Amino acid sequence: AYAPRFRHVLCSGLQSGHMAILEEATVVSRVLALLSHRCSLAESLLTETAAPACVFVVSSCLAERSSPSEVFIPITAVERLGAQIPLDSEASPAEVPSVFHQRVGYLALELFRSLLVALLRVASSPRWLSGAGNVATVSPVPA
Repeated sequence: AYAPRFRHVLCSGLQSGHMAILEEATVVSRVLALLSHRCSLAESLLTETAAPACVFVVSSCLAERSSPSEVFIPITAVERLGAQIPLDSEASPAEVPSVFHQRVGYLALELFRSLLVALLRVASSPRWLSGAGNVATVSPVPA
């Protein structure tokens, strides 16, 4: 029931630049990490969504920590207060350092960590290892 939403959030929702989607993606990654070794659906969702989510988070949130994110812009009044920008100004990046900037960094690191834990659990599961063993025993194609 949640698979379409998980796919959307991790594959395309993050690019919207909304803090709420980044928070939701972090929760999704935690859920996938918890279910990854118990649920084949979680495993398939990880194989589809982990790479695009990780690439986006690293390139947009973690690449340059000394400058504000051009993707995640504070929108709500609370976000603007946390970003140290005037409430009545046009949309602009958060000040560095600011609570908003730190929150984006924390959520990005947490999302990345959870996806790595989930992928590690999938890669070390007996089901996956037995499948990898079967692939390794297939004779190579002659050249």
